[in-house]
Amino acid sequence: MPFGGGGQNVANSLGAQILKGEIAKGFTVIRAANGDVEFGLGVVEKGSHPTSPKLAANGKNVLLNDRSEVHQNQRDFVGPIEIPDGDKLSITLQIDGAPAIDVIVVPRSTGEAWLQQYTTQAVTTPPPAIPMLDEPVYSGAIWRRTLSIPPGLYYVVLDNTSTAGRTAPTGFAKDDRAALVSYTLALGD
Repeated sequence: MPFGGGGQNVANSLGAQILKGEIAKGFTVIRAANGDVEFGLGVVEKGSHPTSPKLAANGKNVLLNDRSEVHQNQRDFVGPIEIPDGDKLSITLQIDGAPAIDVIVVPRSTGEAWLQQYTTQAVTTPPPAIPMLDEPVYSGAIWRRTLSIPPGLYYVVLDNTSTAGRTAPTGFAKDDRAALVSYTLALGD
């Protein structure tokens, strides 16, 4: 197999094999009468439910524990997530790849208006209102914040653009170093 393009053919072939193997394992979809949907990798036996994290090791109620790949001039809108009365939002994340991204927290109304702009306009825009949190996160280190915010629904936006936040992706041609973001959103201190 030729190694032209910096091993691109080998990487594409390997990636295709991995994807094919994962898809071959299958997944199970469980639809509840109330409209809730659960997904499980592989076969989930009848009457069972897929396993999902409920509590982190430190006793926090985990809302989301996931990974996202955010390329240059892209954003990932995570949510909306609900913060009950008397609770706090705890965010933990680590990025690899890009030198830095911004973490922006906005109320649902702001997040949905911003998401609508993002999906319908050719250029990225700043948030339509002042965010609850706007902080840069740098590659390598684990970043943690706990926010005391009013109860309600919120979006956590992972931003790799120059139009929002304090950081900007590198502007070198053909240098799309995506940010691979591992994150946990939880309730509690």
